[in-house]
Amino acid sequence: MLRPVAAAVEGLVLRSADRVVIPYKAMARYLSRMGVSASRVVLLPNGLTPRSADPEVRAQMRSRLGIADDEIALLFFGWLYRHSGLADLALELARDGTKYAKFKVVIVGDGDLAPRLKEIRHAHDLDERLILTGGRPYDEIAGFIAASDACLMVSDPSPAMRYVVPMKVDEYLEFGRPIFSTPLDGMRTEFSDRSGIIWVERARDVLPRLAAIRSGVDDGLLDFSRAAIDYAASREDWQTVTKRFRRVVVATRPRSLG
Repeated sequence: MLRPVAAAVEGLVLRSADRVVIPYKAMARYLSRMGVSASRVVLLPNGLTPRSADPEVRAQMRSRLGIADDEIALLFFGWLYRHSGLADLALELARDGTKYAKFKVVIVGDGDLAPRLKEIRHAHDLDERLILTGGRPYDEIAGFIAASDACLMVSDPSPAMRYVVPMKVDEYLEFGRPIFSTPLDGMRTEFSDRSGIIWVERARDVLPRLAAIRSGVDDGLLDFSRAAIDYAASREDWQTVTKRFRRVVVATRPRSLG
């Protein structure tokens, strides 16, 4: 009942702003829908800085999570929305214990879907392969990313997710981690096929796609990892982005209230 009121207030705030700064391209389409003039929209992508995973941190976290050296760890962290598709991914993990024997899915976070994921884990005896940590302090997240081999940005189609690119995507790429992503408008608009993104239609397609990549002569994940590293290196760092933002602020003149 409150959504129309919230949308009206949001639209009023956006239309009254002298400038609206967006970090991702697809947000421009959302602002257009909200009635914001394109002349007042400034695209200023987030800063990225390539980061190397500490081998010792990786080894310690994998040991803590029960992940062997020859196993592949897929990581999701964030709020567990019902539309995230993670339940379908968990059910796919349970479907073939042989094909996916070396895959482990690590889900860090809490939310609406948490009880359902626990049910799936218990019903299908996935205690060792579906690792649910619950909510963890943010300062541990770098360790979880270091421990992973690929990361997840999957979601069922949802208005809430249509135009966004969560900050965690930048963090995954900074560490050179390939990302399995569904083709949400925000993600598709922002990233090319050479950005370290592995596109899948649905969350349940992640594991079959990973199995296909791993069945090749070479470890195809390494190619996507290199692409992620190259992409992160091509982006401006936060110091440069901050300077650009300051120039936007200085150059912005308030519109006449008359």
